[in-house]
Amino acid sequence: MKPTISELQPLFYKALGKRADITESTVKKDMPIWDSINHITLINEIQDHYNVTFKISEIQRIDSVKTLMEILETKLG
Repeated sequence: MKPTISELQPLFYKALGKRADITESTVKKDMPIWDSINHITLINEIQDHYNVTFKISEIQRIDSVKTLMEILETKLG
């Protein structure tokens, strides 16, 4: 199962506290609101929503929406 931008959009909104228009090319460094604290909040939202668990090494690798989607896709099978 491949996660979609439309599924992730509300999770980003909830974690970042404001509407964030994301695409697969969105990178963390270009979104100042996507800081280290909000990164953990986002990971928690995604884990809860999809009922998955990320390894620390995976959390550290997530620097873009594309990478997030790739890691999540492997977890969802």
